[in-house]
Amino acid sequence: MRTRGLSELLSILVLTGIIIGIGMMVWGLCSGYAAVERMKSHQELNKNLLVLRSMISADYVMYPGGVAILRNIGKEPVVIIRLITIRNGRIVWDSGIGYWGELEVGETGRFSFSCPGCGNDDTITLQVHYMPRKLFDPANPTLIDPTTKTILFRVASFTSEKVKSPSGAWCVTPAGNWSWIDFMDPFEAGAPAGTLTKWLKLRLPKDSIEEREYYETITIKIKTISGDKQRIATATVMSENETDQWVDADFQNLKYPITIEVTAETPGWTIVQEEWYFDAIYRHSWWWGSKVSSYVDLIKLFWDTFNYRVYQVFAKVYHDQDGVYRVTARLICKTGSSSIVVGEGSLTREVDVPWGGAAYEDYVINIEPHPSMFSFNRVEVYVEKIS
Repeated sequence: MRTRGLSELLSILVLTGIIIGIGMMVWGLCSGYAAVERMKSHQELNKNLLVLRSMISADYVMYPGGVAILRNIGKEPVVIIRLITIRNGRIVWDSGIGYWGELEVGETGRFSFSCPGCGNDDTITLQVHYMPRKLFDPANPTLIDPTTKTILFRVASFTSEKVKSPSGAWCVTPAGNWSWIDFMDPFEAGAPAGTLTKWLKLRLPKDSIEEREYYETITIKIKTISGDKQRIATATVMSENETDQWVDADFQNLKYPITIEVTAETPGWTIVQEEWYFDAIYRHSWWWGSKVSSYVDLIKLFWDTFNYRVYQVFAKVYHDQDGVYRVTARLICKTGSSSIVVGEGSLTREVDVPWGGAAYEDYVINIEPHPSMFSFNRVEVYVEKIS
């Protein structure tokens, strides 16, 4: 009986040990699974936070042209993985999933899209799929983890704008046809510095005629103001021409700073950018008197051919002294006695001039905000010596 009692006790102990062992094993498995789940949940949370911190907007989406300027307004760099064009509610173009570009925080980027069969009156929507760059696998751009509970990408939709010139965009609404000027270059004699010849080079890149059988020629009046001196000339130019046009402005021997006013003499036509100011700096000496030290030599507007907005102004500036210079560009809507600056920017640069010589420096000035070519009629570029 005693042996039997010991045997039963031993069996109970063994069984208890087995149960405890199984329990420990199950507890270990459950703990491991819970740890894995906690890790996965933490990873999912991180992915969710990355996605939530990602956001884009569109500065504009233009059609015709198929151009979109997208801006990263979120807190994470993003990758554009898909573009879809929707016309009147139906998909007409799909880029497919892939790498189509990326945007740093605060950065803008230009993206192109197609719209087969689209017309000017169609309602067009661009759908943009994007995701945080940290979640994008460049080796497998089409791979999205099927086990994740997180939606790894986001979708934004933007309706396109038509390429047009609404009356509200005009600084001064023309009564009839119009032409733009985006480049102005008075020619200098070379000596003394800052003295003009009679020649003016300008460009009229676009007019209001959409369908033409031939190019129009118009007569323009060129009025040049230099201090208390004025010159007036007339010339015939093409109303739209991608190449530069040379005209006799009859402003020989005038000196910078100058204002050039270009108006249309042909009835029914208006020159939109009609006033251009070229600044200058003079230095004075008892030995040589007054002498030009810096002047704005030429001005060119850089504008987008799809939305007609000006993003930069290029200026070539003459300097005959070393120093730090600031060049400022202003685009102005001038109506009567009032003037409104619709776009402005400046660039500061250190200039080294060869001893006894001079230098022409190029300044590419970013303009903020980006005004429409319809919204200003005066261009001013100033030069200032800082030190």
